[in-house]
Amino acid sequence: MQWHSLHNIEEPETRCPETPAIYIITLPARGSIPRFLQQDGDCIVTIGSTKNMNQRRKQFLMGLKCLEGHSAGNLFNIINTACELKIRAAEFRLDYREHVTKEEAFAAESELTAEYMLRYGEAPPFNSIIPNRKDAVFWKAKVETMFHSPTHTASLEEWRLQTRRVA
Repeated sequence: MQWHSLHNIEEPETRCPETPAIYIITLPARGSIPRFLQQDGDCIVTIGSTKNMNQRRKQFLMGLKCLEGHSAGNLFNIINTACELKIRAAEFRLDYREHVTKEEAFAAESELTAEYMLRYGEAPPFNSIIPNRKDAVFWKAKVETMFHSPTHTASLEEWRLQTRRVA
């Protein structure tokens, strides 16, 4: 499956598919974000999944603008206002990959979020939930494949390559 990118998520003519998808929202102009274990050079602010990518993009924007949207956008609005960061919606980049079902998208979100957490020691800053947080079998398998499998291809690495990011 191919990743697609929107470099300015607020353009009115921008339209995403109305299908299930996994998505990663970044702030590329920030350079890097300090995390618990190491700097996040990709500046990932949230990883998520949805049953309708176009609707989720609009919900994120509503949160950014007026605190009446998706939780990641709402959270950013609060921090942006309180800290006077002056980050505009146009600075966010949205990368998404379509899936056939919401369940497939959620499974992909779980994989990406787990990989991020194991790499950086915490979830992305605007993720309000951690998928599979109580599933010990999932986490043991993720650690095994990520750190002990010579053939493991990381999902975040696939995303970097397809969106032409340098790790």
